[in-house]
Amino acid sequence: IFATINGFIDDLPVEKVKEFENKLLNSIKTTNAELVNKLAKEKNFDDKMESEMKDAIADFKKSFTYV
Repeated sequence: IFATINGFIDDLPVEKVKEFENKLLNSIKTTNAELVNKLAKEKNFDDKMESEMKDAIADFKKSFTYV
């Protein structure tokens, strides 16, 4: 939902959204485990954490190929 609300999937073909979602979740859990753990522990999504999440999604999207 966060990626959608923030426009990260706007340019993806509809048929690739589910694949993007699955791979993004896996990437966030593995590559950004510290961020996930911090969110789970603090249960507070502040501006810094929002920025870190946006950066993590942007980094993942650079490697996501859908052509």
